[in-house]
Amino acid sequence: MLLNGLFISIDTYSSGLFYLVLKSTPLYYTIFSLSVPVGMALGAPLANFGPLKKDNPLTVSLLLFLFAPLILVLSIGRSPLLDIADGLIIGLILPVINIPIFTKLMKVIPYGIYGKTQAFLKVFTSGTSPVMGAVFSFLAIFFRITTVLLGIGILVVPLAVYSIFVFQKFFSLSVEQ
Repeated sequence: MLLNGLFISIDTYSSGLFYLVLKSTPLYYTIFSLSVPVGMALGAPLANFGPLKKDNPLTVSLLLFLFAPLILVLSIGRSPLLDIADGLIIGLILPVINIPIFTKLMKVIPYGIYGKTQAFLKVFTSGTSPVMGAVFSFLAIFFRITTVLLGIGILVVPLAVYSIFVFQKFFSLSVEQ
Protein backbone atom coordinates (compact mmCIF):
# COMPACT_ATOMS: atom_id res chain seq x y z
CA MET A 1 0.00 0.00 0.00
CA LEU A 2 2.81 2.37 0.95
CA LEU A 3 4.79 1.63 -2.20
CA ASN A 4 1.76 1.99 -4.49
CA GLY A 5 1.04 5.43 -3.06
CA LEU A 6 4.71 6.31 -3.28
CA PHE A 7 4.81 5.61 -7.01
CA ILE A 8 1.59 7.53 -7.64
CA SER A 9 3.11 10.48 -5.77
CA ILE A 10 6.44 10.23 -7.55
CA ASP A 11 4.65 10.26 -10.89
CA THR A 12 2.40 13.14 -9.85
CA TYR A 13 5.19 15.31 -8.52
CA SER A 14 8.02 14.37 -10.84
CA SER A 15 7.21 17.04 -13.42
CA GLY A 16 7.26 19.70 -10.72
CA LEU A 17 10.38 18.25 -9.13
CA PHE A 18 12.27 18.20 -12.40
CA TYR A 19 11.23 21.72 -13.30
CA LEU A 20 11.26 23.52 -9.93
CA VAL A 21 13.88 21.61 -7.95
CA LEU A 22 16.26 20.21 -10.54
CA LYS A 23 15.81 23.06 -13.06
CA SER A 24 15.83 20.62 -15.96
CA THR A 25 13.97 20.35 -19.24
CA PRO A 26 10.79 18.34 -19.99
CA LEU A 27 12.99 15.81 -21.81
CA TYR A 28 14.51 14.73 -18.48
CA TYR A 29 11.04 14.38 -16.95
CA THR A 30 9.91 12.26 -19.87
CA ILE A 31 12.95 10.01 -19.62
CA PHE A 32 12.51 9.77 -15.84
CA SER A 33 8.84 8.78 -16.29
CA LEU A 34 9.98 6.04 -18.66
CA SER A 35 12.89 4.85 -16.52
CA VAL A 36 10.89 2.78 -14.00
CA PRO A 37 8.70 0.97 -16.61
CA VAL A 38 11.72 0.33 -18.84
CA GLY A 39 13.62 -0.98 -15.82
CA MET A 40 10.69 -3.26 -14.98
CA ALA A 41 10.62 -4.61 -18.54
CA LEU A 42 14.34 -5.31 -18.33
CA GLY A 43 14.11 -6.64 -14.76
CA ALA A 44 11.35 -9.20 -15.38
CA PRO A 45 13.70 -11.68 -17.11
CA LEU A 46 16.14 -11.31 -14.18
CA ALA A 47 13.58 -12.97 -11.91
CA ASN A 48 14.20 -16.19 -13.84
CA PHE A 49 17.98 -15.96 -13.67
CA GLY A 50 20.19 -18.15 -11.47
CA PRO A 51 19.83 -17.57 -7.72
CA LEU A 52 17.01 -15.05 -8.25
CA LYS A 53 14.87 -17.81 -9.78
CA LYS A 54 14.51 -19.67 -6.49
CA ASP A 55 11.88 -18.75 -3.92
CA ASN A 56 14.43 -17.47 -1.48
CA PRO A 57 12.91 -15.18 1.17
CA LEU A 58 16.31 -13.80 2.12
CA THR A 59 16.99 -12.68 -1.46
CA VAL A 60 13.61 -10.95 -1.69
CA SER A 61 14.20 -9.23 1.67
CA LEU A 62 17.70 -8.13 0.68
CA LEU A 63 16.36 -6.64 -2.54
CA LEU A 64 13.71 -4.80 -0.53
CA PHE A 65 16.50 -3.59 1.77
CA LEU A 66 18.39 -2.36 -1.34
CA PHE A 67 15.23 -0.54 -2.40
CA ALA A 68 15.41 1.84 0.63
CA PRO A 69 18.66 3.58 -0.36
CA LEU A 70 17.32 4.00 -3.89
CA ILE A 71 14.36 5.97 -2.51
CA LEU A 72 16.78 7.95 -0.33
CA VAL A 73 18.89 8.78 -3.41
CA LEU A 74 15.73 9.89 -5.18
CA SER A 75 14.82 12.17 -2.29
CA ILE A 76 18.21 13.83 -1.81
CA GLY A 77 19.60 13.68 -5.35
CA ARG A 78 19.80 16.94 -7.26
CA SER A 79 20.89 15.55 -10.59
CA PRO A 80 18.28 14.67 -13.23
CA LEU A 81 20.60 12.03 -14.69
CA LEU A 82 21.09 10.44 -11.25
CA ASP A 83 17.32 10.33 -10.74
CA ILE A 84 16.83 8.73 -14.15
CA ALA A 85 19.46 6.06 -13.39
CA ASP A 86 17.92 5.56 -9.95
CA GLY A 87 14.46 5.09 -11.49
CA LEU A 88 15.87 2.52 -13.90
CA ILE A 89 17.46 0.56 -11.04
CA ILE A 90 14.22 0.73 -9.02
CA GLY A 91 12.42 -0.66 -12.07
CA LEU A 92 14.97 -3.49 -12.37
CA ILE A 93 14.50 -4.50 -8.74
CA LEU A 94 10.70 -4.37 -8.50
CA PRO A 95 9.89 -7.40 -10.69
CA VAL A 96 12.61 -9.45 -9.00
CA ILE A 97 10.81 -8.74 -5.71
CA ASN A 98 7.25 -9.06 -6.99
CA ILE A 99 7.46 -12.12 -9.25
CA PRO A 100 8.48 -14.62 -6.52
CA ILE A 101 5.80 -13.20 -4.19
CA PHE A 102 3.02 -13.50 -6.77
CA THR A 103 4.26 -16.92 -7.87
CA LYS A 104 4.10 -18.14 -4.27
CA LEU A 105 0.62 -16.66 -3.90
CA MET A 106 -0.50 -18.67 -6.92
CA LYS A 107 0.84 -21.83 -5.30
CA VAL A 108 -0.59 -21.39 -1.80
CA ILE A 109 -4.08 -20.08 -2.58
CA PRO A 110 -6.48 -23.02 -3.09
CA TYR A 111 -7.76 -23.30 -6.65
CA GLY A 112 -11.42 -22.96 -5.60
CA ILE A 113 -10.95 -19.47 -4.15
CA TYR A 114 -8.07 -18.23 -6.29
CA GLY A 115 -10.20 -16.00 -8.53
CA LYS A 116 -12.00 -14.41 -5.58
CA THR A 117 -8.73 -13.86 -3.74
CA GLN A 118 -7.06 -12.27 -6.76
CA ALA A 119 -10.10 -10.04 -7.33
CA PHE A 120 -9.93 -8.89 -3.70
CA LEU A 121 -6.19 -8.22 -3.95
CA LYS A 122 -6.69 -6.29 -7.20
CA VAL A 123 -9.41 -4.12 -5.65
CA PHE A 124 -7.25 -3.57 -2.57
CA THR A 125 -4.06 -2.67 -4.45
CA SER A 126 -5.89 -0.55 -7.03
CA GLY A 127 -7.82 1.26 -4.32
CA THR A 128 -4.81 1.94 -2.14
CA SER A 129 -2.91 3.75 -4.87
CA PRO A 130 -5.18 6.82 -4.93
CA VAL A 131 -5.67 6.68 -1.15
CA MET A 132 -1.94 6.71 -0.45
CA GLY A 133 -1.45 9.24 -3.25
CA ALA A 134 -3.90 11.48 -1.36
CA VAL A 135 -2.00 10.87 1.89
CA PHE A 136 1.30 11.84 0.26
CA SER A 137 -0.33 14.85 -1.39
CA PHE A 138 -1.63 15.96 2.00
CA LEU A 139 1.84 15.52 3.50
CA ALA A 140 3.32 17.53 0.63
CA ILE A 141 1.18 20.50 1.69
CA PHE A 142 3.08 20.66 4.98
CA PHE A 143 6.45 19.20 3.98
CA ARG A 144 8.59 19.39 0.89
CA ILE A 145 8.13 16.35 -1.35
CA THR A 146 11.82 15.55 -0.96
CA THR A 147 11.26 15.39 2.83
CA VAL A 148 8.31 13.03 2.32
CA LEU A 149 10.42 10.79 0.06
CA LEU A 150 13.25 10.87 2.57
CA GLY A 151 10.85 9.76 5.32
CA ILE A 152 9.59 6.91 3.16
CA GLY A 153 13.14 5.83 2.34
CA ILE A 154 13.93 5.73 6.05
CA LEU A 155 10.67 3.85 6.78
CA VAL A 156 11.47 1.18 4.18
CA VAL A 157 14.65 0.16 6.08
CA PRO A 158 12.89 -1.31 9.18
CA LEU A 159 10.17 -2.73 6.92
CA ALA A 160 12.86 -4.55 4.93
CA VAL A 161 14.34 -5.98 8.12
CA TYR A 162 10.87 -7.08 9.28
CA SER A 163 10.20 -8.60 5.85
CA ILE A 164 12.97 -11.15 6.44
CA PHE A 165 10.78 -12.79 9.11
CA VAL A 166 7.50 -12.34 7.20
CA PHE A 167 8.88 -13.73 3.94
CA GLN A 168 10.48 -16.64 5.80
CA LYS A 169 7.01 -17.74 6.99
CA PHE A 170 5.31 -16.82 3.72
CA PHE A 171 7.64 -18.85 1.52
CA SER A 172 7.35 -21.86 3.84
CA LEU A 173 3.54 -22.01 3.37
CA SER A 174 2.05 -24.88 1.45
CA VAL A 175 -1.55 -25.76 0.65
CA GLU A 176 -2.75 -28.86 -1.12
CA GLN A 177 -4.89 -27.98 -4.13
